[in-house]
Amino acid sequence: MFSTYIDGAFGFSAGVSPLFSVGSFDIDSAGDVFLTGQAGSGFPVTAGATQSCPAGGGPDIFVAEFTPQGKLAAATYLAGPDATRRKRSP
Repeated sequence: MFSTYIDGAFGFSAGVSPLFSVGSFDIDSAGDVFLTGQAGSGFPVTAGATQSCPAGGGPDIFVAEFTPQGKLAAATYLAGPDATRRKRSP
């Protein structure tokens, strides 16, 4: 068991709070912890990340893996512009 801190604030704008949220997590049979959620700029991606920076237009989806000892093994953004928001009809 471990405790850690991970963040990726979206920033401030009029009436909007910083956004970082974990939507789901899972633990595999080896004890690795997987997190998914939404993050803005500043999320700590790792070397070789599929997407190393947010695409813009709002928070992006992220995926992160921690070892059983709590070390960040892999983290990446996984979204394109506006991919994390449902578009509204005009």
